[in-house]
Amino acid sequence: MQEAQELLTRHPKTALKLLEDSLVLNPNNIKALILRIKINLERNEFEKIEKDVSKALNIDPVNEFVLQVQKNMKDRKAKYEIKDKRLINSGFEHKLLYSP
Repeated sequence: MQEAQELLTRHPKTALKLLEDSLVLNPNNIKALILRIKINLERNEFEKIEKDVSKALNIDPVNEFVLQVQKNMKDRKAKYEIKDKRLINSGFEHKLLYSP
């Protein structure tokens, strides 16, 4: 578990793999679920976050971090979708303006 936490910021893909292995062995490992939530927050993997939040709250219904993530999910998702649309639209406009 410490390896995954140290790898969290440096190598998120490797950390994710270690966390998934850990969760296969112990699906109720709240620390592994929280770390996986953190990685998926960085990656904007909203469906995965929602599943892990649900699992984590079944294990620890008063976990402050997980409750905060759950509370902020809707706003975070909306902001990401707006940003994504802006990027798509700006790329489209760029192609229209500068294509030969």
